[in-house]
Amino acid sequence: MPLGIGFITFETSESAISAFAEMDRTFFQGRKLHIKPAEKKPPAAEPEPKPWELNPEQKNNEGFKSEYKV
Repeated sequence: MPLGIGFITFETSESAISAFAEMDRTFFQGRKLHIKPAEKKPPAAEPEPKPWELNPEQKNNEGFKSEYKV
């Protein structure tokens, strides 16, 4: 099922505010519009390294937990 998401860029912030005030919560082709400003994605978290990707110094640290003997 398509979400019906669209992105619009405005020349001025005043025109964006005006469009929001006029169009938010109105109906278009039988569907209610929900208009909100775009948000930046939060930075991706650093993935935990896999045990086989660690160098030998990291394997002996106390923070390293493994069910296998090193």
